[in-house]
Amino acid sequence: MHYQGDLDEQACAQVLHNALAAAGSGVAAAALLRVADDPALGLDLDQWEHLHRIATELSLRVVEDLGGANGDGTTTADDRPAGPAAG
Repeated sequence: MHYQGDLDEQACAQVLHNALAAAGSGVAAAALLRVADDPALGLDLDQWEHLHRIATELSLRVVEDLGGANGDGTTTADDRPAGPAAG
């Protein structure tokens, strides 16, 4: 971070902007998934798929993580098989 140690207001604003820009797409993707999965909204399949498609375009990693594609949090990458599950 090249602004480290600089207390200038503009530098602080730039750091905040950069942090939000880096996290923003993932946060937006997670929010869209929450909205899509809210039963109170009564979305039809097309609406649900549309929101999931937008979320995936924003952050595939977040969609995969929240969907469990990258494990359930109880295993590490070394514990999971390298290929598809047998069956």
